[in-house]
Amino acid sequence: MLRQLHVFLKNDLIFTHTYAKAVGDEEVGNIKKILKSFLEIPMPGKTFRLPGSNYQIFHRAKDNLIFVFITDLIDNKEYIENILIQTIDKFQILFPKIDSIDRSGLYSDEFLNFLNKIQHKMHSKIAIMGPYNSGKTHLYNMLKDDEEREIADFAKASSFKINQLQFDLWDFQLPENYHGLWSKFIKGADLILLLFDLSNFNLKIIEHFLQLYNQESNLSKLLIIGNKSDLVNKDEIKLSSNLLKIGEYQTLSLTQTNAKQKIVDLISCSLGLKKELPENFEELIKEAERFEKDGNDVMAIAKYKELIKISNEYQDFYYISKFKDSKDRLIDKLEKEKELRKKQGSKLKFEIPDQIKFQQKVSVKPLPSDGPQELVKPVLPKKGFIEMPLEGTYKKKKVESLTLFTPEDKQAAERKEFSEPEDLSLERKFIPKEDKELHIEKEITSPDFPKRLQSLIEKYGSTLSLKLCEHLLNELKKTLARPLTYEDIETAARIFINQENM
Repeated sequence: MLRQLHVFLKNDLIFTHTYAKAVGDEEVGNIKKILKSFLEIPMPGKTFRLPGSNYQIFHRAKDNLIFVFITDLIDNKEYIENILIQTIDKFQILFPKIDSIDRSGLYSDEFLNFLNKIQHKMHSKIAIMGPYNSGKTHLYNMLKDDEEREIADFAKASSFKINQLQFDLWDFQLPENYHGLWSKFIKGADLILLLFDLSNFNLKIIEHFLQLYNQESNLSKLLIIGNKSDLVNKDEIKLSSNLLKIGEYQTLSLTQTNAKQKIVDLISCSLGLKKELPENFEELIKEAERFEKDGNDVMAIAKYKELIKISNEYQDFYYISKFKDSKDRLIDKLEKEKELRKKQGSKLKFEIPDQIKFQQKVSVKPLPSDGPQELVKPVLPKKGFIEMPLEGTYKKKKVESLTLFTPEDKQAAERKEFSEPEDLSLERKFIPKEDKELHIEKEITSPDFPKRLQSLIEKYGSTLSLKLCEHLLNELKKTLARPLTYEDIETAARIFINQENM
């Protein structure tokens, strides 16, 4: 069964189409590494096979193109090679100038319809196997199309479709469980469907069919179904599972109303067929494009990542490539804007606003026209020191006595006029001091100034790193020649925003 087709132009993946799950986006990268020597130096005219644990890879080169088929393990090289050559020839007829064509043009309806016909030509086979009277022919008639053909005198076959995929459905016609033609019947099948009767089964016969599968077609996928579940209860089904020891199997009744859809779902799951994209997928695409159009690049990137995840789950490589390009383009745009802001921040030079800019007027006296010029020593401005008077010029000030008792009190004490402690009394006199004007200095030397400046800039809708904020404040402090205040921080933030918006 053909699962995936990939087309490489040199080292670039230019086209991919999926029928069933095989390799994801990361595994395609591993395939490129494996085929590196073939991609660099193609070897036209020869088909190569690379076996894997679950699938096998066939690849063939033509000019600078390499075509890769990923199929089930049951498919043989000779059969796949013929299909591969037909695909290469059709591709080159439709796209003769591959270097100049737009990649989206490769997904033309004509080429996709051709690939569907190729998938039909491969005659992927589903064989219904099981004991006599288990419901095999009933299942065959439920799934088959109107047309059918005889396979010698022991089987019938008809086409069976799931979405755009087509399979050959085989039904064994002989009423014998141990007939020798069973091995020929199941040989080459992509999926073997083992059906048995839950209400009346023979353990040895079921073991015989399992042994037949392991000996003749163990590379085929196996789906085991217990029929007539309406005739047994849950306890009997549990007992049957313990007796059979065949691992996991499905139970149903072919007479129930939704039996056909349930069988189709089980076959799709067993073969890993590609599912249809979710119903809201188109709405998610429109939402991502709307974010991008509105300039909300961050939300657009997040939405494109979500779409890539969904596309990976459904192995839709066309959308994976498309959404990755959109995501990378937006990320590159944000990186360039970030670098531009860094360059502008590094070149930023702080300027004092006009309202607090100081200007010193310098006046120069004219020199005398004749005669020797007298050099006058410049008078330096007084700095912040206190001028002390010369020695001997101090005025003596009266020093107030700090003694608690007056001389009269001392004399009275000597005369022993105070006989008891109660006779002693102290008088407190409060002398009001002159009111001084309180001056609150707004200067605050805080290490959080850079963070405060950064938060103010972010509040205005821009960004600046802490390092650049600190550099900006140092320049401001040097210019003002005084410690900074909160008002200076707010002024610096407004100036930065004004310069950035210019």
